Amino acid sequence: MARVLIIEDEVLVAMELCAIVEESGAVVHGPAHTLEMAMGLAQSEDIDYALVDINLGGDRVTPIAAILRERGIPFTFVSAYSRPQLPDGFGEEPLIEKPFSAAIIQKLMKSIMRPAVC
Repeated sequence: MARVLIIEDEVLVAMELCAIVEESGAVVHGPAHTLEMAMGLAQSEDIDYALVDINLGGDRVTPIAAILRERGIPFTFVSAYSRPQLPDGFGEEPLIEKPFSAAIIQKLMKSIMRPAVC
């Protein structure tokens, strides 16, 4: 079962993401609403994937993205920002722009949870 860290400061958006991820059969870690909380979870949790907002209460998530990359944990930015506004050094990461549809997140979750083909 996939373990997905949700990093999102807007409570309603975080709740929606949690519901979609859980309905897809994955386990939610978080959600983290602050940079400090997100950094702690990104460093310590045993996770397979992360959905990451770019701005948490005015703080950019560059250090969180760096932690996830260093740990080899794939992630997708979920943000109202567009591709040119992604954190420096992370311009090629997947991006789902807000407002998003549940179908887009569900499709992403299916691709994450698809068993590896040997």
